[in-house]
Amino acid sequence: MQYDGLMSPIARMAVVVALLGAGCHVQCGDTVPLLNVDKVEQSVAASLAIEPAQIDCPAHVPMKQGMTFTCELSAGGVQADVQVTQADAEGYVTWELEPELIVVDRLRPLARQVVEDGLMPIDAPPPLDCGGPLLPSTPGKTFTCKVDLPGEQDVEISVRVKDADANVSVNLIVPPDSPLFRTAGLHELRADLQRNLPDGVVIRGMTCPDDAGHQLGDTFECDLDTTAGPHTLRVERTADGFQGTITR
Repeated sequence: MQYDGLMSPIARMAVVVALLGAGCHVQCGDTVPLLNVDKVEQSVAASLAIEPAQIDCPAHVPMKQGMTFTCELSAGGVQADVQVTQADAEGYVTWELEPELIVVDRLRPLARQVVEDGLMPIDAPPPLDCGGPLLPSTPGKTFTCKVDLPGEQDVEISVRVKDADANVSVNLIVPPDSPLFRTAGLHELRADLQRNLPDGVVIRGMTCPDDAGHQLGDTFECDLDTTAGPHTLRVERTADGFQGTITR
């Protein structure tokens, strides 16, 4: 069972950080001071929010507008280059990863959104286990992450990289044997019904018996409250989820 999630350009790491030049405290030549590369390393590490992460930049980089240099990133068994460009002569820089990588921690708000849309409200973006803190952003690449929900619920998300801009789609996956399958299935059924109702008709509520829909083949009736009036919904649980027909 899957739900369409959100799209978000999360893999591109171009940001601007303010850095003070190291000045004569580190080394000062006759022309320009050196950039404080320690602050570059700290800024990249803080933005990625990955622990542990090793970031190594060249030791002596002149502070000069337009100059570029490469730092090396190692985190979670993944290596990447951090391409840094000095935006001005005051120590402001931009950086991005090459190759571009998806930072798993930045998927957490998307995971929260699809969980809340398809299951239940949660207090905070949930922890994710995607096999590592960084993932490739190759267009068409798909990977699965386990979602750590309260009560050790068995839920996953499927993430697919949609294009070269690292837009992603996130789908919620609830196995049929999960106790959350019924909740997710009825959420999906309600959303499908809403999409097929005439314009202007809104489902305000759907009430189903708590003891129904837990087994394959179960049939039951739900009360559907819409802006066009009350209706009865005939529901059947199938191998793929739930199917419903409005009977009146």
